[in-house]
Amino acid sequence: MKRNRMILIFFVISILIISLVGLLAYMAYLDTRYWGVGYVKETGEICYISEIYDAGDNTSYVVNFHEVTFTFMYWTYPQGAYDADYTAYFLIEFSDNTSEIITFYTGSDWRTSGFVRDPLAAVIADHTSPLAGVLYHGYLDCPCGWQFFVSIE
Repeated sequence: MKRNRMILIFFVISILIISLVGLLAYMAYLDTRYWGVGYVKETGEICYISEIYDAGDNTSYVVNFHEVTFTFMYWTYPQGAYDADYTAYFLIEFSDNTSEIITFYTGSDWRTSGFVRDPLAAVIADHTSPLAGVLYHGYLDCPCGWQFFVSIE
């Protein structure tokens, strides 16, 4: 009887450990900050994903990431207004000398209250190979952050 109980306990603990390891692996797979790669549902592909960037006092900056150049141009927002529309503008330049300006619109309620509204939504440049764009994080209590992504070829 004691042996059967020990086998059952060992079996239950084994299942719990396997489930926990699987859950942690799945969560790490979904959280792209840990791997530098992740699935971008709008592309349907696994992509290289950069670290998180922000508006940086609305100063333009350039990020070279996997042979694609991303330029944060500017972010429109009225100073001191918490209920206005916010739009970020980016220039994406590819190695074949094509480029595109993309924007994302954060809406008018992103600074009101709460936590993450839309943790990973993508805006994709109209370029077939590689696919590239911006993942943006619509935080409600702090300025939006974004990550650049390039498809793995």
